[in-house]
Amino acid sequence: NLNDIRRRTKTYTLFIKEASENFTMPEELLRAIIYTESTGNSRAISRKGARGLGQIMPVTARQFGIKKHELYDPEKNIRITAATYKTLLREFQNPMLALIGYNWGRGNLRDALEDMKARNLPITWSTLLYKADPTNETEISYLPRETEKFVPKVLGRFLSLKR
Repeated sequence: NLNDIRRRTKTYTLFIKEASENFTMPEELLRAIIYTESTGNSRAISRKGARGLGQIMPVTARQFGIKKHELYDPEKNIRITAATYKTLLREFQNPMLALIGYNWGRGNLRDALEDMKARNLPITWSTLLYKADPTNETEISYLPRETEKFVPKVLGRFLSLKR
């Protein structure tokens, strides 16, 4: 719901604006990522230990000189969220792949892309969702279910916010 997205992220509007300007990323995309990751809860913690608005892993935070407890600081978390997305976009040269890398992890995405390249598969959403498993002739996804859901949610929310 568009009103819910705006309401739950309204408190962070200044930080979202600053980070989107500093990292040349659409404000609506940053807002969509934050809402999808934490529904605007700056104290959110995932089962895997990701923290804050953008659900940043402590290992990622350390790369930016941020300590684990600082991930609950909305300004720092939003800045790292934007910086992480921008870094992934630069590396993968594709907004969808950047979102996949953001949610699933850069290393997991790199491994999947290497496998796809070795098998001469095109890099598309469809091929990321379904790869043939030659050992038992079934189709399995490269992506975990969470990432399969994350990308369309973020993109849908981004497009709704852009209107």
